[in-house]
Amino acid sequence: MKIAFLFLIFIRFSGFAQCDSSEIIDFPKFEARFAGGAAQMKKFFQENIEYPEFAELDEIGRIYIEFIVCQDGSITDITFRREVAESLEQMSIEFISKMPNWIPAEHNGEIVASRCRLPITICFH
Repeated sequence: MKIAFLFLIFIRFSGFAQCDSSEIIDFPKFEARFAGGAAQMKKFFQENIEYPEFAELDEIGRIYIEFIVCQDGSITDITFRREVAESLEQMSIEFISKMPNWIPAEHNGEIVASRCRLPITICFH
């Protein structure tokens, strides 16, 4: 079975702080982003994703992962917007945790922490 990951990046920000910051900006002027942009993120996915063996996968189409990008670009507080198979959730958390630091958001000339959403579509062929 061949599995392909298609992804779109939708960034959403909200006030939810667990970084070393006083607040997380809802709508910064410049959003947090993967270093190198979408092309480098796709390459990172292709080179680093490891698929677990489980039957529930055929019921999954899209998962929504949320996380906070701190001022230093590190990723923390990885969560899911809707329930997914436990093995897929664990794989996704481990994968996102391996991501290199992102370029943090900027607002009013300052680097700020922000909340990001990454929808991932799983296709079976």
